[in-house]
Amino acid sequence: MLFRSLEDNDNQKCSAFINVEDLVGAEDPACSGAVYTNYDPAGYDYPVGTTEFVAVSHAGMDVTNTCIFDIVVTDTQEPQIFCPPDIAVPQTEAGGARVLYPDPEIIDNCPSGVVISNNGFNSGDLFPVGYTTVTLTAGDDAGTTSCIFQVRVAAVEPGETPSQTPVRSEERRVGKECRSRWS
Repeated sequence: MLFRSLEDNDNQKCSAFINVEDLVGAEDPACSGAVYTNYDPAGYDYPVGTTEFVAVSHAGMDVTNTCIFDIVVTDTQEPQIFCPPDIAVPQTEAGGARVLYPDPEIIDNCPSGVVISNNGFNSGDLFPVGYTTVTLTAGDDAGTTSCIFQVRVAAVEPGETPSQTPVRSEERRVGKECRSRWS
């Protein structure tokens, strides 16, 4: 007989602790009293995914029941993602600047299954003059989470070179006067 036991992962783990003896008797009474091989009677941490388990029940001298079942552990914790801080750089070429930003920090109970994506702005791309919002998303079978940060490319004034152009973290123009806070 084949049946499936569906279990959620344990908190902050990429597995679930399961006592197989409890499952077999509860799911299929014909397998009650089964003789198990290759298992720990106190329970076992089954990884996220599907694990096949086989048990043989002896109901009499010549009567046996083979119980085959799948233990399916599902990842229910979505990853956490933390973006780098906002970045401000001067314009270095026509149209903007190539900006390198660090990888985000990702925390997940099953890190091998995490996929990272962005909204089209990769580290090292040409970012236009002005503000660009970068959205980074981390996802796995449990779901997705996102974070954002800003990249500001300050325009180079005519006659200045990029190394002479300070980057202002905040700028406000009042009439002909410009007041700035320098970063």
